[in-house]
Amino acid sequence: MIYLVIGGAILLAVIMYSKSNNIEAKANRFQREFREYYKETWDVFPTSILTENYINRLDTSLDRTLMERVNTSFRLKHPRMTQYEANLYWRELKRYFMLAGMFKSVEMFNEKIDDLWHALLHYEKEYEDFSNRFIGHKLKHIPHSQPSFKPEERTFFDFCYVQMFTLDTSARKIWGEFFKHDKGSSFLQEYTNLPMQDLKEKYMRSDSSQEAEASFESYVHWSKQEHKHLTPMCVNKYNQTNDASYSYVAYAASDDSDHETTFNEIFKGSHHSPHYGESGYGGDSDGGISNCSSGSSCSSCSSCSSS
Repeated sequence: MIYLVIGGAILLAVIMYSKSNNIEAKANRFQREFREYYKETWDVFPTSILTENYINRLDTSLDRTLMERVNTSFRLKHPRMTQYEANLYWRELKRYFMLAGMFKSVEMFNEKIDDLWHALLHYEKEYEDFSNRFIGHKLKHIPHSQPSFKPEERTFFDFCYVQMFTLDTSARKIWGEFFKHDKGSSFLQEYTNLPMQDLKEKYMRSDSSQEAEASFESYVHWSKQEHKHLTPMCVNKYNQTNDASYSYVAYAASDDSDHETTFNEIFKGSHHSPHYGESGYGGDSDGGISNCSSGSSCSSCSSCSSS
């Protein structure tokens, strides 16, 4: 009997040692790949609405060493994911942070992006330092107790996202359909008609940075100007640059079913953007890219938002 116990203990030790070595080998590989492709995490591919100063503030706030450690943790949780795909989630998390740094409340609608955020939150001191450098105080992650259906919050997210960032195939795969429940026309009308100060009081973070406030003001000015200058060239502009901001304004204002079909192809995923590879990624080759329901919040913490 004692030999069986000893043998079992030895076998368990061998298994644990082998597993430990395997994890260490994966971690080392993930670190090498992050360093090799690190530059591809830099560009969030914004539209002209966002100011360079705001973009640069985010880039300089995220420490490379911290990103490498977080990236390793994230990929150990998702070992089938390639670094190309992990970089896509970095891009989308950075885009999300730019929205969260500007607006009062922004919901999270993708589970894997939230996993990456959770991995970053694990390093509490470093995350707080990043937040302070970025917006001057901690960017809070607020979980809710139950999953919830939030079409209005999702529509607001879509409304902001498609005007501030280029919209490629990978973004649609990650976030799912845009404007699934509503075109966001009411938001566009507010941004077109309300005074700047009223919009700031309703939508902008009261504690946002100067750079974030400048981008918010740029967004409002753009909304008021471009609503008056709709042209048939908006879809061509998207085809050339992945900038869907002009297409969105036309889409929200359009009652033409023929044009709406074209816009649905852009925002709901059947449109194949010829420039989706400009961000450096070719899509979910190993099934690593997935999206939550476009109308409900992520399931990893039931529902997440920033404040």
